Amino acid sequence: MNSQKRIDSFFKKSDSDTPKKKQCQEKDVKENEVPEASKSKPITKNPPSTDSADSSSNINLAKISRRFHPEWKDTFPWIHYADGKMFCLVCQECPQKSNDSSSFVSTGCYNFKLESLKSHARSTGHIQAQEAIRAKERPLEAPLPRAFLLVDEEVRQKMEKLFDVAYMVAKLELPFTVYPSLRSLEKKHGVLLGNTYLNDKACKNFVVSISDELKDRFSENIKSARFLGIMSDGATDVGTREVEDVYVRFVEDGVPVNKFAGLKECTNAKADGVTEAVKGVMDEIDGTWKQKLVCLGTDGANVMTGKHNSVFALLKRDVPSLVSIHCIAHKLELGFQDTVKEVKLFKEVKEMLQGIWKHYKYSCKALRELKELAELLDERAYNAVKADGSRWIPHLERALNMLLTKNYKLIVMHFQHASEARDSSAEMQGRAKNYAKKLTSYLFVKFLHFLLDIIQQVSKVSLVFQRDDSTIALVQDKINTLTATLDAFKIRSGQHLRSFEQSVGADFSFNGVILSKKTGDDASFDTTKDTVIELAKQFINSRFSNFKEDPVLKAAACITEPLLWPHDRMSLLVYSEENLDSLKDHFAFLLQRPTIAFDEQACKEEWLELKLYYNRGGLRLPAKEFWKEMFTNYSERFPNLLVIIELCLVMPVQTACCERGNSCLNRVMTDFRSSLDVSTVDALMFIALNGPNHSDYNATRAVARWLTSGERLRRPQRMDTD
Repeated sequence: MNSQKRIDSFFKKSDSDTPKKKQCQEKDVKENEVPEASKSKPITKNPPSTDSADSSSNINLAKISRRFHPEWKDTFPWIHYADGKMFCLVCQECPQKSNDSSSFVSTGCYNFKLESLKSHARSTGHIQAQEAIRAKERPLEAPLPRAFLLVDEEVRQKMEKLFDVAYMVAKLELPFTVYPSLRSLEKKHGVLLGNTYLNDKACKNFVVSISDELKDRFSENIKSARFLGIMSDGATDVGTREVEDVYVRFVEDGVPVNKFAGLKECTNAKADGVTEAVKGVMDEIDGTWKQKLVCLGTDGANVMTGKHNSVFALLKRDVPSLVSIHCIAHKLELGFQDTVKEVKLFKEVKEMLQGIWKHYKYSCKALRELKELAELLDERAYNAVKADGSRWIPHLERALNMLLTKNYKLIVMHFQHASEARDSSAEMQGRAKNYAKKLTSYLFVKFLHFLLDIIQQVSKVSLVFQRDDSTIALVQDKINTLTATLDAFKIRSGQHLRSFEQSVGADFSFNGVILSKKTGDDASFDTTKDTVIELAKQFINSRFSNFKEDPVLKAAACITEPLLWPHDRMSLLVYSEENLDSLKDHFAFLLQRPTIAFDEQACKEEWLELKLYYNRGGLRLPAKEFWKEMFTNYSERFPNLLVIIELCLVMPVQTACCERGNSCLNRVMTDFRSSLDVSTVDALMFIALNGPNHSDYNATRAVARWLTSGERLRRPQRMDTD
């Protein structure tokens, strides 16, 4: 009972209360804005049990009922109110930085006072969590001096030199085991590097930190971009793992660029496995990438572009306006291969070129005899070129060019000798006799020169299509030029065919080799020539028909190529207005984002203004330089129109960059490095493909990141004795 009295006396108001206490109570009530109706209600916090001893005493106390006020979120936006408790979203996101024993983090705070919120906002854990989130969202704005407070200037310079060595190893695609040797060489030259971090494992850790820092910069660029295009291609590495390399296309400084985004292992080679890998790469870069995705560029494989269950179909469920484009360089080669399949003589040429390459590639005796023959004739024997490869047309061009302009006489003489000699197998003798017969046929050799003229023209277009700056507007222009050139070959001979016709003597000798000519060879050649030209035009135009028929691709090409705009003022006034509407309607899903602030009516007005400005003679530049100037100096004048232009420019029309990525993968992950983890290979490829030249690299930020990223405190001087 004594204790009960003491409790009662504590709650009872005493007549001796000072005015100061009353003033504090009034202030407390006013601060929490308690309604008058709630003052008479008892406190609900920690209500006593009805069957306890305390409930028997009837205590009529005037208590203040505290509650959560939604307006507190204006001052403290990190508050989250749930289940009658207050939580801190910032501290919950970074529990390793905050104080996990705080009620705002663990159980929830039910002390509804402003002072409680102010006290938590001033706490060290909350401040550290805020800084961690800010550094994560804006890594380039994270303060560097704090990291360098951990080490002195001499140690910092030493670590930057070690990072420079590690960066060069990764940039030049060298193995980690080269690092100790380069470090020893630097030490021999008098560079102070200490005795810590000597082995290849240290090099790997440095490379990962460098890659992470470069990815932070890359992520900032992607997050600031309004729209994105994605290119993806699969490969199987030396470790027999199915991986997907992903590239991103976006506008940077007014110019569309393709950048390597990352490498991920696929759980399977089906659509869902590839899609999961693509999403894994993009989620690490920008969590909002789906809201920016415009187009998916692929190699045309069924798993990528199928109608129902492909990577494109799965992504389109999240991005309804998504566009799919088959690599134009690949489409060009497929169109030309369709021609090869239809022309018998064409197939014979390809088989012969590949056979010649194998003949000298896998026979040391044949190659030695060819070089001995070249020495006797005082000529040089060039190595035969493979006529097949990932980019078939340029390979075929080089193989034909090497045969007709470099090795023709030597190879014919060597095959004639090998067909008559008795020092080789019957198979090799039969092959040599067959090739010698074809290479001394007037019709066959003339067709080879005509074919070289065609392939050179197709190869030029193919190389243009493989460039990173290729755009939709360029595609149809190059295809039209190519078909016109093929038509011209019907009227006049190409460079190599004309040279052959001028070089053939009256005795039908060519480069010292007598050719066998039949009566109807010229007529047969003319017929074959016309057939090849018509088939090539037909198949190539068929492969690229979607660029004329698809309303989105057609609209993008018309709008982004100023050279296509009419010069007549009346025609110019309404030019491509329907194309502008097509793009706005198709990409309405992307244009409705709050961050875009797109005005449809203003866009039409800006489109008319830009056409008139261009027609008056302003900025008569090629498309690439024209739009760069627009984005750089006219973004405030045409803000809405440039949104549409950026949509068009980020559409990837080729995936040659993905194949270059696969080549980098094969150089990095060799038979001697087959156990490298995919994440390590990703870091090496990111540096090799996206990093600056090693002479221009600055390791300051990478060192700062490394110093603060470890689970324990870094000790750069641990093994240094001097």
